[in-house]
Amino acid sequence: MAPRYLLAITDRRGKLLEAIEPEDDKPVRALSQKSARMMVHMLRSVVSDGTGSSLRTRFGVSNDVAGKTGTTQLNVDGWFMAITPKLVIGTWVGADDPKLRFRSTALGQGAATALPITAYFLQQVNKDRTLQDISQAKFPALSEDLRNELDCKTYKSDLNIFQRIFKKKKKTKVKKFRGVKD
Repeated sequence: MAPRYLLAITDRRGKLLEAIEPEDDKPVRALSQKSARMMVHMLRSVVSDGTGSSLRTRFGVSNDVAGKTGTTQLNVDGWFMAITPKLVIGTWVGADDPKLRFRSTALGQGAATALPITAYFLQQVNKDRTLQDISQAKFPALSEDLRNELDCKTYKSDLNIFQRIFKKKKKTKVKKFRGVKD
């Protein structure tokens, strides 16, 4: 959809001088409904079990939320993008000058910088009784066939990325059988 930045022009008393008619844009689906539902399901696990889990454990936000944390190189920017069934939230913490950055990833990562802002915002949404249609909205349940497509074993390695790449492989001994001819 084309962005709408100007809808009307009024004078200082509020009298309508010009109404801008929106263009007749037709929405185009970016993802199939199946892909969108699977993506939301995967991003919900970021909040329940991953880098965004402090939304629940530290801040006590229990809404249906899917999200993604992000950190740019050298800890210049921290991001947290979140969606609920009726709300999209994008939070960025950083500076226009890339020379300004956090000292460490622990301080600069999106989970430490941007996520708390989203959490405080959602806490306020949850306190406001007039916003219950937003705060209590639920994502539709994932169908059994889609759950089955996503059902794969969790993989966790005790090795970091460099150890996994550069670790020497164990040589396996090949036993030779004597006296057996092909």
